Amino acid sequence: MFGGIRPALLTLALAAPRVLSFVITGPTANSYPALSALTISWMTESGDPSQFGLELIGDTSTISIATNVDASQSSFSFIVPNNTGDYTMAFVDTSGSNRVFTT
Repeated sequence: MFGGIRPALLTLALAAPRVLSFVITGPTANSYPALSALTISWMTESGDPSQFGLELIGDTSTISIATNVDASQSSFSFIVPNNTGDYTMAFVDTSGSNRVFTT
């Protein structure tokens, strides 16, 4: 079976509903191959912060993807880490409060 090599997959939970701020509008799939390009997009509303951090939050670990993302850009592209498991994409406050804006 494929020479005993299993490709790593990262499963992301992306919720479209508004939690505290921002509305994540894409992507729409839930699983992404490791080391593939992924673009996440969002909409902002009045009162949303001008920047945020982007993290993948798992049951036992958190992976920081980016800090100080410019919210006005409405999208951000990155390479999916070579991790397996289930993670939730989170927009987080980078001012040190550990507040999660949206998942």
